[in-house]
Amino acid sequence: MKTTNHTPGTWEIETCNENGPFLDSFYIQTDSKHWDGNDIKRIICRFPTGTGQFGEMGRENLANAHLIASAPDLLEALKELVDLNVARNMNKAKAAIAKAEGAK
Repeated sequence: MKTTNHTPGTWEIETCNENGPFLDSFYIQTDSKHWDGNDIKRIICRFPTGTGQFGEMGRENLANAHLIASAPDLLEALKELVDLNVARNMNKAKAAIAKAEGAK
């Protein structure tokens, strides 16, 4: 399998309150090292909540954030299944890995 260039996991969901007392965004972030060696949080992506509250868009985006935050773990698990030849549909599993690794 090809080596990926994505930001290594573990990815976690954080909330941001930029505009007052209501939840404004969800961030997926990971721990990283700054060029000077200090620990920093690296933001991978941001999801707005829409209204700044937990309306329909906010709940959907939080569910999307959970799915995306699990991506490094899912990719690693799928690779292990393929290596063990355990995946039921090997072509589908290999296609999902290739897609996650940026293959066209």
